Amino acid sequence: RLTVARVQAATPAPQPTSVTLPQGHSVESGSFSVAAGRSVERGGVRFSCAAGGATCAVTVNASGVARVTGGRLTVARIQAAQPGNGGQDGGMEEADWPFPDWPIADVAAARSLMGGEALSWSQEEIFNRIKAFRGRGPIFSFTDNAGDVLAHRCTDHESVRCDTEFQSVMTYRDIPIVQARALYPIASGVDGRPGEEEIAIVGILNYGYFGVWRRIVGVGGDSEREYIGGKTYLVSQPGDFDTAISTGRWQGVLAGTGSSATSRLYRQFIMGDVDVTVTLGGEEGHRNVNVEFRNIRNINTGERVILSHMRWNLLSRSSKYATAILLATRPGDVDLYFRGPNDEEVIGVFYTDEAVGGFGAKKQ
Repeated sequence: RLTVARVQAATPAPQPTSVTLPQGHSVESGSFSVAAGRSVERGGVRFSCAAGGATCAVTVNASGVARVTGGRLTVARIQAAQPGNGGQDGGMEEADWPFPDWPIADVAAARSLMGGEALSWSQEEIFNRIKAFRGRGPIFSFTDNAGDVLAHRCTDHESVRCDTEFQSVMTYRDIPIVQARALYPIASGVDGRPGEEEIAIVGILNYGYFGVWRRIVGVGGDSEREYIGGKTYLVSQPGDFDTAISTGRWQGVLAGTGSSATSRLYRQFIMGDVDVTVTLGGEEGHRNVNVEFRNIRNINTGERVILSHMRWNLLSRSSKYATAILLATRPGDVDLYFRGPNDEEVIGVFYTDEAVGGFGAKKQ
């Protein structure tokens, strides 16, 4: 008499991964655990284990490499004390609060989805590249409300104490894309946790940067508020306000998110292609400016996204400062800024019924 039974395959043991610790750390060799969604600090380094997964079992060796088994671990150097803050740690006062989730959960998957190239900038390099815009002449910024993109707020004002992490995402259409997240102990939230948190996706160009950000104020309290917006931060060049935009074609990338809690893209993040063409207008000095969005994806799910407005046909009157002088019947809204001696770059923000964000493109 024969009997049969299914033999259950053995579940493979989790494979350890390696994470290189940031320069300047002083973490002693040894082993410890970080619960999912939590962070611990050791020797000037914050170890954060991603929420929703397994506990991160961490082993640090003398060469400055952390081996982790189980969950997904990120590491960040704790920011040094800022001048004038009484010698306090420049990071958050309560070290055990986790950062908000990254806007892009899986960088490798996002890069494969968009067909981007690997970008290997360190956190320090990202910080320094963004901060360097401060020393490049007159700068102006545009945002749709009182909030500000994390990268600008944490690098441009020495008096603002932030606890930040930056991460390389990809190079797409020759534009480096990074993401950032921060905690602000400006005001205390519930149970003493930092009262504000922010996440952002940022594209860095030669004459400025653009991005999309989401900030929560009064975290966990009855008065908790959420701010969402697109952002540009631009170096102003001589002739920006006096000469017409050159003709040509610019190609680049957009990053956006749901415009409100009622949007189908609420707390989702999107990326896509941007195509800008400028041709001669009917009158001397006038330019026809056409903006088109294509190939938009939910960057975390891979779903294709069609926005309520994907194209704008605009008219510019003899100026590279395009916000006030773009004239057209334009459902939704888009604001453009051309930058560089030969208009090498265009940077802007967009608003549609369901999304808001920033974009940048380079002249072809």
